[in-house]
Amino acid sequence: MKVGTVAILGLPNAGKSTFLNALLSKKVSIVTPKAQTTRDDIIGIYEDSSSQIAFIDTPGLIKGSNVLEKEMMRKARRALSGIDCLLFIIDVHEKIEEAYAAFSHIKTDAPILILLNKIDLMRAPEMEKKKEEVAKLFAPHPFLELSAKNNFGLKEARDWVTSHLPEGEPFYDEGTLTDKDIPFFIQECVREKLLRYLRNEVPHQCAVAVEHLLEDDKNVSAKVRIFVDRDSQKGILIGKNGSMIEKIRNSAEHELSSRLNKYVSLHLFVQVSPKWRDDPRILGKLGYVRGKGNKD
Repeated sequence: MKVGTVAILGLPNAGKSTFLNALLSKKVSIVTPKAQTTRDDIIGIYEDSSSQIAFIDTPGLIKGSNVLEKEMMRKARRALSGIDCLLFIIDVHEKIEEAYAAFSHIKTDAPILILLNKIDLMRAPEMEKKKEEVAKLFAPHPFLELSAKNNFGLKEARDWVTSHLPEGEPFYDEGTLTDKDIPFFIQECVREKLLRYLRNEVPHQCAVAVEHLLEDDKNVSAKVRIFVDRDSQKGILIGKNGSMIEKIRNSAEHELSSRLNKYVSLHLFVQVSPKWRDDPRILGKLGYVRGKGNKD
């Protein structure tokens, strides 16, 4: 059996999470049209009769300006440790030079495949120019065209990965989909709804933590705290007469109930914590850095 670990890297909003979800035919990473959606490295496990592959979805590569963003980049770099190969995803509508600038800082001896994503939204003549740019800048690494949203190129990418993996025994029990637990999925689902329903910069200035969880065979109940920077953001998040927070809660409960096949009840609380992205205590509680509230 072919087994191994594959890191997925790229700029924010390149389509890394969409690619992973499509590859697994299951949703393990949140997806929104907004950049920098992923804040953590998430392992999604693909398996068939002849292979088991752990794909690591990473935060988009950026220059960190606060403790949170620097920790996100540390997680992205950490994903390179011990990998068998690397997939670098490029949104073909972005400047190829910017993608290459980020790519040039990646240090690994693992085989690399460049994936040109979102080709379904580009005309053929423009695509040919993009391919010429990529061939020139990223040589000698091979590249493939991809539309993760439409499942185009997934098999070719998976076949390339499999051809570069060693033979071995599976790392995970059969049927395992991800390394993440229920609190993580609750946090990410609520954060996805914040990104979907809130305007402008507000959702990027929010963080979500599950503070208490009760679970049995049929039910999941969780106390969830949402951190924001300012009182004005708290007002926007709650909405008139609580309409926005209720909308977020209902949407998250519906999706989580479907995903977990259990009745999910969420109790959302909003807390103003100025500069939480530079507060090690809160970041530790959120699981981003070691600190108070993080027992790992």
